[in-house]
Amino acid sequence: MSQSFVVPQGAVRIDVELFVSITSSDNDSSPDALYYTVNTPNGTSLAGTFLSSSSPPSGYSRKTLTVTGHAGESLFMIFSCANDAGNPTTWRVDDVRVTAVFQ
Repeated sequence: MSQSFVVPQGAVRIDVELFVSITSSDNDSSPDALYYTVNTPNGTSLAGTFLSSSSPPSGYSRKTLTVTGHAGESLFMIFSCANDAGNPTTWRVDDVRVTAVFQ
């Protein structure tokens, strides 16, 4: 899943904040993973991270990615997950917010 957005002119950085909840009964040696990245239109990853089902936080936890530069450019927030054929994992992503910071 992806969503595009434009970094406003004059912004020195953007902060992408989201809340994520993981529910999993996965207990094997190959945990499931949620990846989220901020990419350029040509696919270059500017920032990203992943969360594992092996140590899910209780409730929702806040995650933030920061990208500097790229004022006036279109960028993409991309979510993807990797699940094995074992026990199910549910990923809940809520309140995604992109904030431009000006100096």
